[in-house]
Amino acid sequence: MLFVQSPNLNNMLLISKKFASNKKYVTLLVCLIGLLCEIRIANATPADWCARPEAKQYITDIDEPMLRPGSGVKKVFYPKGMRSHSEYPVTYNFLKSGLLDSIATDYKNGDNCTDFFRRGQNAILEKIETICSNKSSYSPVVVYSYLNNGWNEKNDSGNEVTAFINPPESSAKWTIHSENIDRKSPTAPGAFFNRSYTENCIPVGTQSYPEPRMAFGKGAVNGPIITLKINLKSDKSGYNSIRTGEPYPDIFRQLDVNGLLIKEIVYNIDRPRDIMATIDISYKKDKRGNWLERKEIHTAVEDGGKISESVVQRIITYY
Repeated sequence: MLFVQSPNLNNMLLISKKFASNKKYVTLLVCLIGLLCEIRIANATPADWCARPEAKQYITDIDEPMLRPGSGVKKVFYPKGMRSHSEYPVTYNFLKSGLLDSIATDYKNGDNCTDFFRRGQNAILEKIETICSNKSSYSPVVVYSYLNNGWNEKNDSGNEVTAFINPPESSAKWTIHSENIDRKSPTAPGAFFNRSYTENCIPVGTQSYPEPRMAFGKGAVNGPIITLKINLKSDKSGYNSIRTGEPYPDIFRQLDVNGLLIKEIVYNIDRPRDIMATIDISYKKDKRGNWLERKEIHTAVEDGGKISESVVQRIITYY
């Protein structure tokens, strides 16, 4: 194994010496070492988790950062669940480095399950192991192995390879390509997802993936490629973005300087200038800038302006 010192970080970054042995995927695994250094694979704060293996386990409804980077969070407890439609209390536990240590969920049936993020040298994630109080509950262990420019995620269903590729647009800091190698579900083998992000992990540029479909007698199959474009502009107050691409409606999003969503406008698919619905979000924050309450006001413009509200609350403990 080779360790490379980033010129911008004090952390050591773990990079494998060899490309993946299967030549079929070598073209997917092309990345500049300098780019990996910027991504901070070995030791990151929550803001970097769009580019880490554990990013999938740490994501909100709207793909926004959950915590302010470097704020020293030890624990985040959601009494009524992490999302507005959830009903199970969940607790996120963090290491002093800002990395995720475990996620504990209390289910109503009395079964309590905890996902443990087992790390090796330099805090590299090696596996995710789930332990439940009800021994009949089962979740497969997820094991990670690292490639030159990404990682392989393996569970009892098969493998998924994630690699960093050259961003197609200058507005993106990096583009992440994840591909299903041999899993039968929930997507078909060959299914992929390309996501581009800014250096602050805010989605930008081209996002593409095959439309997931189910075929009678065959299960999951890959449909036509869906390509979405996210045009992002920033100023002192934050960010504005427009997402376009069929078959989905255009969406305008306004974010603050930390990437938190403030407003979302969904336009009509058939009449792109007409507004279908809006979402206005407000936050109650603590002294360190992390929110303790998130309130959404949904306005169904095309449904007579019908208004609904949802609130998510959480308790934060610091080191």
